[in-house]
Amino acid sequence: MMREQAALNPVARRGDLALALAFHARVRAEAGTDLAEALAAATESLGLMRGLAAEIPRLYGSPLAEVTALEARLRSMAGPPERG
Repeated sequence: MMREQAALNPVARRGDLALALAFHARVRAEAGTDLAEALAAATESLGLMRGLAAEIPRLYGSPLAEVTALEARLRSMAGPPERG
């Protein structure tokens, strides 16, 4: 649903999408399920948060730090990438 809203009005809704993705990633990480999906959501959120924090640091600086830590935690939980 957030993706649809962000597609309709990306400037107004990308912060909401970034926070929703971060929340999704955090829930997955805490449950220890779908870690690949959680990492993908955290990585996407991180990309959005970086842009938002550059534009509005007082609002998005702290969430950026939290998502950065979450993504790092998920990367360590996922282990090294598989070689194929």
